[in-house]
Amino acid sequence: MFRTRLAFKVLAIIGITLFLGFATLGITSIWLEYNAIMDLQTRNTRGLSTLVVRDIGELMMAGDMAVIERYVADVRGKGAVLDLRIYDAAGRPAGKKQDAPDGEVQAALTSGATAEKRHKVEGRHVLSFIVPLANEVRCQSCHEQGARFNGAMLLTTSLEEGYAGARNLTLALALVGVCSFFLLLGVMYLFFNRVIIRNIGEISRRVQEIAQGEGDLTVSVPVRSSDELGVLAEGINLLVTKLREIISGLYHQAGHIAISACRTIKETERLVASTHEQKDLSTSVAVASEEMAATLNDVAVNTQRAAQLSLSVDRAAHEGMATVTETAESIDRIKDSVMATLDTMDKLQQSSGQIRSEERRVGKECRSRW
Repeated sequence: MFRTRLAFKVLAIIGITLFLGFATLGITSIWLEYNAIMDLQTRNTRGLSTLVVRDIGELMMAGDMAVIERYVADVRGKGAVLDLRIYDAAGRPAGKKQDAPDGEVQAALTSGATAEKRHKVEGRHVLSFIVPLANEVRCQSCHEQGARFNGAMLLTTSLEEGYAGARNLTLALALVGVCSFFLLLGVMYLFFNRVIIRNIGEISRRVQEIAQGEGDLTVSVPVRSSDELGVLAEGINLLVTKLREIISGLYHQAGHIAISACRTIKETERLVASTHEQKDLSTSVAVASEEMAATLNDVAVNTQRAAQLSLSVDRAAHEGMATVTETAESIDRIKDSVMATLDTMDKLQQSSGQIRSEERRVGKECRSRW
């Protein structure tokens, strides 16, 4: 369910973001507050050490060590410090020359700077200051003039109050942070749920109504704002309108396609009928072709016979031609004979004429004689 619900995803993102933000802010605030408390405690201890050093310097001018010890006991008794010790220039406790020198005190006297140290004593956090006591001019009447320091002071104060304050502050900040975290998480969840997630859910439901079932494209998504979600809703409405127009156009085109399909079916039926007719005609043509083939075979046989007859006729024609040629030659010879005969006949006719003329002349001469 967590992967399918947008509200849980938004809640997780907000929670992680707020947790990281509050954790970073809380850790930074605690660290800064702790450093501030520790710095304040350190500055207070430094101020106290300055006052104690001044007072001890005044008491040391009196030269009475008992007065200094009473002052130290009085300072310890007031609880302002945990421990206050005075060391000589060799690093040993004042009045206890038989004790071994303190190494940290000797290091502070050698460096001439105030040494600070944070450590634990009997389970309590403490801050120790080692302050070298300068050999001032007014002190040189009682101490060596060549020495830089007459001794040192070890001042130890408790840091438990600062740690307790930091601990209480940490708990308070943690409690406030946890309460603020859950409060902001709830407020932001309600805000996102009412302003964004609800609108997205409504858009999703409307889109599912359009997508599922019969796909009612008359459904529109309500536009409740002018932000990105409103622009998204307007875009979905425009998309639905465009789809409705496209589908209407498709319906019209489907009608035209149906009409064209009916026409195509009719044409197809006509073509099928024509095909059947052509098939029948093809069958008839095939039959006629077979008959024609048979006829052609007969024609081929007859042609072959005619060819043989033609060969016979050709031979007969050649023979007739030879006969005709011979006949023509005979006719020419007969012609020549006839012509010769005609010439002879002409000559005979002329001779006959002459003979008749002679006969008439002879007859005339005979008649004349008679």
